[in-house]
Amino acid sequence: MRISIFLLFFCLFSLMAENSHSQNARVTINRSDAPLESILNEIESQTDYLFIYKEDVNVKMRKSIHVSSKPVAEVLSILLAESSVAYKMAGNHIILTRNAALAAQQQKLGIAGTVTDASGEVLIGVSVLIKGSGQGTVTDLDGNFSLAANMGDILQFSYTGYIPQEIKLKDNHSLSIVLKEDVKSLDEVVVVAYGTQTKRAVTGAMETLDFDKLSDVPVAQFTQKMQGQIAGVQVNQGTGVPGQGMNVRIRGAASLSTGSNPLYVVDGFPIVGDINDINPNEIESMTILKDAAATSLYGSRAAFGVVLIQTKGAKAGKTNISFNAYMGVQNVPQKGRPEMMNGTEWAQFKKESYEDLGQSVPTAFQNPSQYGKGHDWYAAMLRSAMIQDYNVSVSTGKDKFTSSFVLGYFNQDGVLLNSDYQRISARANSTYRISDNLKLAFNLAPTYSFENRPSSDGAFFSGGGLLANATLTPPILDYRNEDGTYPVVVTTPGVTAFETPNWVRSIQDIVNKREAKRLLANASLQYEPLKGLVLKTSLNGDIGSNYQHNFQPSTAGRAFAAAPSAIAANLYEANNRY
Repeated sequence: MRISIFLLFFCLFSLMAENSHSQNARVTINRSDAPLESILNEIESQTDYLFIYKEDVNVKMRKSIHVSSKPVAEVLSILLAESSVAYKMAGNHIILTRNAALAAQQQKLGIAGTVTDASGEVLIGVSVLIKGSGQGTVTDLDGNFSLAANMGDILQFSYTGYIPQEIKLKDNHSLSIVLKEDVKSLDEVVVVAYGTQTKRAVTGAMETLDFDKLSDVPVAQFTQKMQGQIAGVQVNQGTGVPGQGMNVRIRGAASLSTGSNPLYVVDGFPIVGDINDINPNEIESMTILKDAAATSLYGSRAAFGVVLIQTKGAKAGKTNISFNAYMGVQNVPQKGRPEMMNGTEWAQFKKESYEDLGQSVPTAFQNPSQYGKGHDWYAAMLRSAMIQDYNVSVSTGKDKFTSSFVLGYFNQDGVLLNSDYQRISARANSTYRISDNLKLAFNLAPTYSFENRPSSDGAFFSGGGLLANATLTPPILDYRNEDGTYPVVVTTPGVTAFETPNWVRSIQDIVNKREAKRLLANASLQYEPLKGLVLKTSLNGDIGSNYQHNFQPSTAGRAFAAAPSAIAANLYEANNRY
């Protein structure tokens, strides 16, 4: 009897202590427009409370709350105010129920209305969204819309060329919305084929990209900044070679005999050849001409669209000096690599292969577990690689003379062994206003790039597919000697049926250097006899040279079943100037 009474009092005391602890629990939460369910989970993680509720309780509603060290009861009162959810605290449990009275008040309202502009003309296709929910509709041919929403919801109205507007629902009366023109947006000046125009006067399909807003995006090529920024333009990576550009498709790929690349025009000068040597930090804005109007000046060269590039220039009366740099590390994630057999798995595969054929198993494969993980030849061809970029910009402008100068250095090591890319670039843009209606401009942009890219791509029999060869090499073979050196071949009797070169050594022995020098220069004279009438003449030059040095020594294998000793060394050099 004494023991029973003692246990009873102990349990009651523990329960009271637990309840007292729970009631004193405090939480700190800072959440904005978050689902109620996630906020409840955060309260549970900071306290001993557990929430209990049925399916009819709306825990998907979005709430905002910012409290610091507040009791749970006070936090719940704030959190569930003006909602259809009620709560009750019972020990360590908080029971949530649906408040039928409030739920009845917050039933969906049938909202309808019309959207017009300032002159009373109906607007077709205006986007009408319930803020924070992702639900909405668009206006029809008569400018009308209808949707179901809760009282207190905020409707967002947006339309190209007009200032967005928000309306908070107080009842279900018909709405009459008037959108005002976004004059600032329509009056923005954009570069087109024949010069410049305001957005309101442009009739073709075009889009402008402001590079100042993308200055913090760390990329090697300016085409990478276009990714995901322009509707209808496909920008895809076509190679993993460091420093190389992207595949840009503006009007699709509609030719079997020619490429589908757009025409690039830099400061009014159409350029051909490699665009990778253009420093993205030199660009101020870019305009993409998508439709057939792009051929008005450039003819058939613009069949796949035009990318108009405007480089940075100085503003009169302003002096600016800036320095921009970034550094990072690149690697190939495991998710992006082929799944390779380890040593034990490959030896087991060979053992079972012999057994299936009814042949005796060679000694090398009788005990597969002896090889353990073996050697991952594919991973041995890769590395963690540094990437770094440094740029200095100086611009100054006086009444009649403005000048802008950009100096950049870019260095990217490839994730593949013995691959890298370096670029040194400079650009000087100067403008001299001879008189109020006569202007002279000079642009000068020299670049020097250097890269090394071993012959990693291709099939195993092509004499260059080093990666493909590595994936076919048995993982029980070691590409490195005990002293750390790399053998020329890894041929092993009983394991390999033919001469097998050491691909890890080959990729480091092969030298495939490329050097490119380029000078883009132009001078222009612009005369404006009448306001709005501009006469312009320009002289443009693109001078460059490309040097390639490819040396494959006799120690570097180039085909899967050919020993390096049986292949003569190979040297190829080419120097092209234009």
